[in-house]
Amino acid sequence: MSKCLEGDKDRISELPDALVCHLLSFLPTTCAVRTTVLFRRWNNVWTCVTNLDFKDDRDFWCNHGCDYDRFEMFVERVLSLTDPSDIKEVERM
Repeated sequence: MSKCLEGDKDRISELPDALVCHLLSFLPTTCAVRTTVLFRRWNNVWTCVTNLDFKDDRDFWCNHGCDYDRFEMFVERVLSLTDPSDIKEVERM
């Protein structure tokens, strides 16, 4: 049993921040931000993502359409927490 537990090592949390950041750059920004709940160490890793993708706005839709105020607040928060000199690309809706 102990050999089995040794094989169940958490390898994702051992990845370097630069690699995690690179992987997060392939996700829509809302998903990248959500990764903060996975590991405490990742709380701010998403802020180093250089490709921001705001096309996936499903989280901001309700019965009456898109809640543009919430979406705008989210985009402003993301931009305030990232270094603008590092941003290479911003995908828009």
